Amino acid sequence: MKRLIIIVGIIGLMSLWYKKLCVVGMIVGGFFVAPEASQILSHYCFGDGDTLYLDSSYLKRSPVVISAATGLKVGGKINKVRVIQSRDWRLSYAINGFTLKRTKKGYVIQQWIEFDKTGTIPTDINFGVGKLRVQDAIVHTVNTAEHRRLN
Repeated sequence: MKRLIIIVGIIGLMSLWYKKLCVVGMIVGGFFVAPEASQILSHYCFGDGDTLYLDSSYLKRSPVVISAATGLKVGGKINKVRVIQSRDWRLSYAINGFTLKRTKKGYVIQQWIEFDKTGTIPTDINFGVGKLRVQDAIVHTVNTAEHRRLN
């Protein structure tokens, strides 16, 4: 009887907090497969709301970034880039749509990230054997830095 009460209690808590557990799961799981996305999500949910600068080592190898950088001239136009998930899953979890500019020192990638609040923008999470569609608005189930700042 005691075990049954514990199991029911755990299932009850999970059903109440499954979205929060999902977000934390994406942060933890993302640490291993998409560390940039994990860092962004962690910063958004638990950070102080300040500007986040990512390690650029993966960005230099991303097929999407390499393709977008081809032909850019120093001081030339700013290239607006849209990321199609299937072209680079790892990058798509971190940034989806960014600007790329070539400078004398290299390239500058910028993006302003604002997670959807309407529940209409999905992200597919690729597990290799299948995909799980998650709404971007799920991050708002956590008491984010934006929410803490406004209250």
